Amino acid sequence: MKPSVIVWDLETVPDVGGFAAANDLVGKSDAEVREAIGDKFPKHIYHSVICIGALIAHWDADHWAVDAVGAPHVGERTEKQLITAFCDRIAQLNPQLVTFLSDQVGAKHGTGRIEVAEHRCR
Repeated sequence: MKPSVIVWDLETVPDVGGFAAANDLVGKSDAEVREAIGDKFPKHIYHSVICIGALIAHWDADHWAVDAVGAPHVGERTEKQLITAFCDRIAQLNPQLVTFLSDQVGAKHGTGRIEVAEHRCR
């Protein structure tokens, strides 16, 4: 198998249910929980993964050859299935992973995509 890379990003939304459970807010409306979260960027554990976009490629002689491009999301499968399939593909290919902080909020707060995925896999 040729060495490969996965260029990826994931998108998240606040995990309102998880935040409520951890902060004695169970039974409160989503609006009340979101108000308790406030404008701050929630900790990694309070994010739900909703989409993982990825490009898989390998070096072929003198150029990169794209093997796959996709962006599965929670409209197609569960969060657990998204993360499991992504992790299984990483295990299969043993690629170099390439990602980035895609927004100013993430950069400002030092959040990393890998950290969010790690917390959601637990």
